[in-house]
Amino acid sequence: MLPEKILSHLCILLLIICCMAPLRKTKTCQKSPFLRKILKHHTIYGILLFIFAFIHGILAGKQPRMITGKLAWLALFFLIILALPKKRMQKKLWMNLHIALSILSCFLVLVHIGYVLL
Repeated sequence: MLPEKILSHLCILLLIICCMAPLRKTKTCQKSPFLRKILKHHTIYGILLFIFAFIHGILAGKQPRMITGKLAWLALFFLIILALPKKRMQKKLWMNLHIALSILSCFLVLVHIGYVLL
């Protein structure tokens, strides 16, 4: 039970950090070496989130709330898969897809958390 809780909190933290990636271009972030250093590794955080969320799902066992977790994980999976051909896609198209899937992932994680807490 404890590793599952630790992983869930770690996943939430990684998701928040990943969602903060657009802040990299703000003046506040440019002035703060600490923020720049944290937000620099967006790709690594995304991959770690993917792996930790997968392990969290395995440790959670078979429960009805796993369906919402699987949906959130699948959205994250497609987010990462679509990031692979990034260089072959037009930047605007890729950014729109990445942002849309990011919003969908965050929404599904919120639904998952809400369902677990109820």
